[in-house]
Amino acid sequence: MLRFVVAEGNRLPGIVVDNTDAEVTGVWQKSVHTPPFVGAGYIHDQRAGRGRKSVTYRPTLAKAGVYEVRVSHNANSGRSARVPVTVHHADGETTVRINQRQHPPAGLLFRPVGRFRFEAGGKASVTISNHGTTDGHVIADAVWLVPVKSIGKAVAPASTFAKQPRLSGRALREHDAKAMARLEREAKATTDKKPPQVIR
Repeated sequence: MLRFVVAEGNRLPGIVVDNTDAEVTGVWQKSVHTPPFVGAGYIHDQRAGRGRKSVTYRPTLAKAGVYEVRVSHNANSGRSARVPVTVHHADGETTVRINQRQHPPAGLLFRPVGRFRFEAGGKASVTISNHGTTDGHVIADAVWLVPVKSIGKAVAPASTFAKQPRLSGRALREHDAKAMARLEREAKATTDKKPPQVIR
């Protein structure tokens, strides 16, 4: 049995922003193929359009302070080992490259990229892009900002997780088809309510 995080930000200390709430530049592919992931799925860059695709998360911070920035991604050998993550914080801009071939340490899902100071209501953002990646797919899922004072509590409680059975063959194809149909319905509903997030 595999676990994936259900996107219920109020169950986690800090702020979680999923890719469905991010600003997307370029054409990314939705997927549910490889758990674990946050919410209804994740997106990847199709290993194309190098340097022209990005996903920017803009968390709204009610309180100033130092936060640990974590990004979620599933891992396998087909991912890029040099994915740039750029954090805009109160003291400037910092870019860290992460290896998406390696499993993240936090529940095999969230990878810390650093601790940064943020202002309340400031222009905080985290951007994942495919700039300089030539060795595999780039995954964009969710970003989690955890107050450093809450780090000891920042492990998601069991009630936050749902279990997903291991599937193969026809069962996996049927599961993926149903999940993709659901994602497409959600995407259409979102598009009907506000301008599309994809910028071509």
